Amino acid sequence: MAKKGQTFKSYSEEFKLNAVMKYVNGSKSYKVLARSWEYGIVAS
Repeated sequence: MAKKGQTFKSYSEEFKLNAVMKYVNGSKSYKVLARSWEYGIVAS
């Protein structure tokens, strides 16, 4: 549950599409992608 005053991260469509394509193509695992989303980076 969200706490009062909590802010949420938002990601661009390009960022999300890039992450999904990396998962679908098998170049990154779900666990690795989840960790990179936590830090806001999805590197090649």
